[in-house]
Amino acid sequence: MTRTLLTAIFLTLFSQTAWAEDASSPKLNDIIKKLESIENRLTNLEKRIPEASGIETFAKMIESLNSIGSSASNKVAITKNEERKVAGSDFLSIVSWSAKEEKSNGYSLGAILNLEYSVKNVSDKAIVLVDGAITFEDKLGQRIARIQLDNDLRIQPSEIIVQKGKYDTGMSISGDPSRLASVSPNLVLAEVDLDQIMFEDGTIIKFD
Repeated sequence: MTRTLLTAIFLTLFSQTAWAEDASSPKLNDIIKKLESIENRLTNLEKRIPEASGIETFAKMIESLNSIGSSASNKVAITKNEERKVAGSDFLSIVSWSAKEEKSNGYSLGAILNLEYSVKNVSDKAIVLVDGAITFEDKLGQRIARIQLDNDLRIQPSEIIVQKGKYDTGMSISGDPSRLASVSPNLVLAEVDLDQIMFEDGTIIKFD
């Protein structure tokens, strides 16, 4: 909408009141002054945003600002992901496992579980010491067992080591380790839960 059209609209609105008054009325002078002020403002506005080209430029500015805002939001999301705390699974992972149950030998509190699992170093450093365990949970989130890892586990990057052990299911504090002998491995999540780890170069990482 041009300045001329806007001025005409204001003149039409004010003229209906202005001409109803005496020509020498102070109100008329006030109205004229207001119209002049409005015209000056419109002139300044027209200089800043010249017709359609100005409006188009203004729209592009808004679009550009929105784009910058969206980009900033994405960078914030990426930064948050990069700040994710490391976990034991970032260094060791359980490739496979199997379990068989034996009857109590008369000295155990429960059945004996023969457990075999393969652990892989998924980091780029050689590991020489670990303090942690393997946790077994079913896919409903129910704890099955927590088996302590060998502290002197020495394993090179990408290397897979097979560990074996016998465990007294009656000694378990939480969960039911005997389930490992009967539940389908596809229904179990086996993960490494570390308290701390030491690499060959002397670096030590402690986990929350």
